[in-house]
Amino acid sequence: MPPFKGYYTGQSSPSSFHALVLSVALNVAFLATLVSFAFRGNEKGGVAPPYHKIPIRSYPSHVEILKRYEPLSFHALLDELHNEQPVEEGYAMRDLALALLISREGLDVEEALAGGIPEMRPFMHPESGKTIVLLPGLGREGFRTIYEFAKKRVWPLTSRGLFAKLSETGPRSPDSLKETFFLSKEFHEIEHAFGRLPFLFTKEMLLTLLLDGKTEGRWGYISRVARQIRDHPAGEFERVGAFLAGIEESKIAAHWLVLLDPDYPYGTYSNGELIRLIELLDPSEKKVIPFLKRIEGSLRPAEVREHALRKLKESPRHPDSGDDT
Repeated sequence: MPPFKGYYTGQSSPSSFHALVLSVALNVAFLATLVSFAFRGNEKGGVAPPYHKIPIRSYPSHVEILKRYEPLSFHALLDELHNEQPVEEGYAMRDLALALLISREGLDVEEALAGGIPEMRPFMHPESGKTIVLLPGLGREGFRTIYEFAKKRVWPLTSRGLFAKLSETGPRSPDSLKETFFLSKEFHEIEHAFGRLPFLFTKEMLLTLLLDGKTEGRWGYISRVARQIRDHPAGEFERVGAFLAGIEESKIAAHWLVLLDPDYPYGTYSNGELIRLIELLDPSEKKVIPFLKRIEGSLRPAEVREHALRKLKESPRHPDSGDDT
């Protein structure tokens, strides 16, 4: 039997050979086409056109926007509540403007939204260390409501914001600002507690006391005392002397302290605290003299007693003052 051609003998049929040649020719033509497209120059530069990159999103950081907003006034920040330009982590620029209005300016968003505040998220500034509050769940309608509230109110601020504004303006504070602060729950609690003492104190007197001396950190102290008064069964100070002692570097508080509760500093103050208190007292005030005499004759160290004696000599009523009245 003759051998099978094209397989065992290495021979191939004419049709198979032609098919192989055709396949090779087609592959070569295909490769040539690809190469020609790859190296074909464009009409101007003779280089291949650039490929289109996939766009990568990049938004400004919270810190960048806060730096941009820091110099802005209250009303300038208020106008930014319409700015929906996105920033990182799904927020918009209006969110950071609102955060500054709340944290720095004391905007009362709780009253603006009638108590319907959505989720609140604290954010600590990595450079300043200060914490601001973000409202991630607030929608466009909420921003509009806050904006209209702030535009209509003369003083759309929290108690803290009102007190900060009073601290800035001092004696020049407009009456409308004072009257708004007098309606705050914190001022009401303190006024009520003073009203239970056997003395008459006007709103203006109490406000002057609260704003006197070193006011940095004062609002936190006032709000804590107000809560204590509110929790007290009789709505009183735990001890008025303790409250007045917390109003630092205040001549008014020092005078009221020796008038209303002299036993508190006499018995509880350290020697250094007592010396600082003596320096704040005005010896021309008649009711200060008994307290100074008591210190001078006490068991306190000589340094403390000498401070009391020197202050007594400044009094026009002291024999060594040169005033015989």
